[in-house]
Formats: sequence, C-alpha cells, structure tokens
Amino acid sequence: LVSEVPTQVLRHDDHDYREQLALGRHKALLEIGRLYGQALAPMPPEKALITLKKVNALLSAEPFRPTNKWGKPGGLVEIPADATPVIVGDLHAQVNNLLKILSENCLLDCLKMKNATLIILGDAVHSEMAGEIAKFETSMLMMDVIFQLKLAFPGNVFYIRGNHDSFDPEIHKGGVMQGVLWREALLKQRGEEYLREMEIFYGSLPYLIRSESFIACHAGPPRDIISRDDLINIADNPLLAAELINTRLHRPGNLSGYTKGDVKRFRKGLDLSPKTRFIVGHTPMDPFGSFWLHAGSIKNHHVIYSAHAEGPRIIIRTGATFNSITFPAEPLTDIINDLM
Repeated sequence: LVSEVPTQVLRHDDHDYREQLALGRHKALLEIGRLYGQALAPMPPEKALITLKKVNALLSAEPFRPTNKWGKPGGLVEIPADATPVIVGDLHAQVNNLLKILSENCLLDCLKMKNATLIILGDAVHSEMAGEIAKFETSMLMMDVIFQLKLAFPGNVFYIRGNHDSFDPEIHKGGVMQGVLWREALLKQRGEEYLREMEIFYGSLPYLIRSESFIACHAGPPRDIISRDDLINIADNPLLAAELINTRLHRPGNLSGYTKGDVKRFRKGLDLSPKTRFIVGHTPMDPFGSFWLHAGSIKNHHVIYSAHAEGPRIIIRTGATFNSITFPAEPLTDIINDLM
C-alpha cells in the first residue's frame, strides 16, 4: 500500500525479518484493541448510542461528498485520484474477516498516514452462516467496529449502503426475516433512541464511490442513463437508490438482471472512460469463490465478496493495476482480547 516500502521475498530461516514481521502484526492487533477501546464485544447500550450519534454528526458533513440541492451530503463520494483504495465486499457479520483485513499490509498505519482509503460496499450485518442467520450479536459488534473506524479515520473510511442496511421486512434469508429481527434485536438490546439513530445512519449513507480509476457500489447499475447530479441528489430518486443496492447481474437464473449495455450506459452517463473499473458486491457468482474478474463477460467489471468463513478477500489498487488479495481466516476477536 505504500510505494516507498518494497516487497521482499524472505528465506524461511531469516529470523531478523521474521521477527520484524511478527512484531508488526502484534503491533497492529494491539492497535485494533486500542482503537476499539474495550474488549471486542458489543458495546454497552449507552456507549453504543454515544458512538452512533458521533458518527451521524460526522455523516452530516462527510468529507468528499458533494452537497445536494438541500445543502446536505449527497449520494456520491469522490475520493482523490492519489488515494489507494482498499475495497471490501459484503462482510455479513464475519467480524474476524474485518479484523484480518485491518491487521494485514500495514493498513492501519496507511489509514493514519492517509495513504489508503478503506471502502466497505455495504451489507456488513446479517450473518449467512448456518445456525447464525437469526443471531445478531456479531452484527452489533461489526457495526460498533466500523463506527469506531469511521470516527478514527473520517476522511478515508467509507461505508456504502447495501440492501441489508435497513430494517425492511423484505430482507430475509432462508425464510428468516433478518430486517425485522435485526430491528427487534437492536430495540431490545439498545433501546428506541439507538434504533432511531440507526435509521438516521442508514438514511445518511452514500450509494456510490468514485475516483478517476474506478467506481463502486453495492449491487449494480441502474437501467436508465443517469448523471453525477442524479447521484448527488439521490434522495429525490428512490428508484435509483433501490437499483444501486438491489439489482443483480444477468444470469440464467436472473434474466432480468443488468447487462454489459447497462454498465456501458452507466459509465457514459458519468463521463467515465469505457475502461473504468466498476466494482460491486451483492451477487457471489458461486458458493465457493470470493472474486470474479470481468464478471458476466463485462470488461473491467469485478465482483468481490468478503464474508467467507475461510477468510476474506479484498481488492486494492497498486499503481494503475487493481489486484485481489485473499487472507486466511484467523480467530482474531479472541486473540486480540487475550492480548489486551
């Protein structure tokens, strides 16, 4: 992530470098614990409410978001061209996956130095693991961690709205109404005021992030041609908002999904090059993968999924190239708690 630091291939018996790597990782794990400010468990209700209120205050004037016609941050984030994007797909309450991402590649140091921009493409909540679909403790912890990250790095941590970032009764998995149950869990554990603040949070989120080299949203492009101004004023266009968080790629089981022509029209409406990378989450192409290059035979259209129990996958840009990196799973919640 930092161009001044070279990549090195080390001998297995080179103890000096191995010790440095171990110390660097240890430092990162301690820094995560310090940043969170308590044991990695859901925050007590009062602390959680104060944290969420601070995040909502920040979102009311979030950096790099052009204001809409009402003078509020619009639905678009435009990050500087020199920012190194670290793009994370759906996490679905896999807290250890987020902690793994944060603890590798000196990411926390890069966030501090503002050399990197962490982008989470929505759907951080609602576990998809068997036996956990109706449980929400890890979803609470996930959002608590993300909120702390946002407060620590307001100009280079961005959360893009996904379809699960809602209490909508239509959000369900395996017959479980996760949207409704998520609302009930928050109401029971943290109270009505927290619930209202969470609704404010959802309503304040951007829908698309843009740089000179890429655009990214949760799901996919709209069917109609839209402009930058339309994205900024997305509060006036609920249909556009719904498409950006719900639409899926055209496939044999989804013949009404978006196609190469829709992606081409999307880039054109935003005055982008036909080669601009378009990165989304939302639609894993198979149960086993985490990254799909040129998905749907659409050039420079990539899908990323970061919620596998075996470990997360991310996309980063190094120079002019976008690369995917896979990390092995680690029980970092327990490890960090043991270190603190």
